[in-house]
Amino acid sequence: MKRNRSWGSTGTVLIIVMISNLYRIRGPLTGALERWGIPGWGATLALLGFVFLVLTFGLRWLVLQSTPEQWGFVPAHPQQFPRLDGGALNAYTATLQGLGFQWILDYTLVQPGATLGSGFARLFFHPTHHCYAELGQVFPPNQPPPPLCCTYMSTVGTDWSLSTTNRAADGIVYMLRRAKSLWSSHPKQDAPALLRSHLEKRTEIATTLALPVRADLSWDAYWVAEQQSQAERRAVMRRRNMVIGLAEAMLFRLFPKTEWMGDYARLRSKGAIKARETAT
Repeated sequence: MKRNRSWGSTGTVLIIVMISNLYRIRGPLTGALERWGIPGWGATLALLGFVFLVLTFGLRWLVLQSTPEQWGFVPAHPQQFPRLDGGALNAYTATLQGLGFQWILDYTLVQPGATLGSGFARLFFHPTHHCYAELGQVFPPNQPPPPLCCTYMSTVGTDWSLSTTNRAADGIVYMLRRAKSLWSSHPKQDAPALLRSHLEKRTEIATTLALPVRADLSWDAYWVAEQQSQAERRAVMRRRNMVIGLAEAMLFRLFPKTEWMGDYARLRSKGAIKARETAT
């Protein structure tokens, strides 16, 4: 963990220094290009292209350096997190248990070598609805923590997942979106209403795709799915242009979205078109 932060900081400084000094070579580059019959604006375009390439590969390297290949987890206790909203945690827990959810584990995600993560999570499962529920709160350094939130999670078939949360949508999550990892955000809904939203959307998805809802809700099954999700997120980081991705994340703040339906939206639309064609 310390090694990643060190390499990330060094890389950031190197990129900033490199870009800040590029303008100094504009004059010599312009002169050289003009001798070859290329106008002065060609130097500007060349520098802009070079900066774009540096940012593209530099940001990707930095992001991958700061993101572990695999997360670890350790069992956690609320008292280990002084900023945890204990009142909300207890209230949500009572509500979920009243809805029939069973408590599995309190845990925190950790990077290799760490003993405590920067967030707390409490995981539940429902034996008849066949979905997980997770209460979670993160504690960013030098910032007030966002509210403790509730998220419901289901798997449809073998590789489609659906998450329904009352956490506000996040631009970075949107930037790292995946075709079969579907989600929706409902910040104003309480736990019972959020569950209804989750089950309604899941029923629609399972019916449209003609796939069953996975009923294996053990901790081991959950953790295998989490590790697979982490591997998929890193794969997205490797192939995405991070300059465009970060610009997209910033635009998300101005024009937030409340859901991502990925490939399912395309398949649903195709099914609707076929249904209309059959009807006519």
